[in-house]
Amino acid sequence: MRESNVEINGLPEKNSENLPCIITKLAKSVDCQIKDDDVLHVTRVAKLNKENPRPRTVVAKLRSTRHRDALIAAVSSYNRKNPTNKLSTSHVGYDGPSSPVYVAEHLTPTNKSLHAEVRKKAKELSYKFVW
Repeated sequence: MRESNVEINGLPEKNSENLPCIITKLAKSVDCQIKDDDVLHVTRVAKLNKENPRPRTVVAKLRSTRHRDALIAAVSSYNRKNPTNKLSTSHVGYDGPSSPVYVAEHLTPTNKSLHAEVRKKAKELSYKFVW
């Protein structure tokens, strides 16, 4: 079930990565109270387009939808409060050039493509927000 999952994009892949630790570090960096035992499962998912140079998406199953919503809200709040220093790989402990990290609900493929189409249309019509 996806209801308590979060999807994290922009985290570089390492050979010996500890994804649960990265999730708790990410939560701590945005001041979200998620403990190690609140993260039930974490994995990277396969790419639809193997040629895409971006790292694979990380999907984390949290203990409850409350934890998922708290993490997403904390990331959103952090990014609003720090417009010049939004959540990035440097906040999560990655070395090298800093790149943005995005946290969102884990949508179904149908809803994800619908959301992408709506965002595209909203941009054309100069809407500020969608969804």
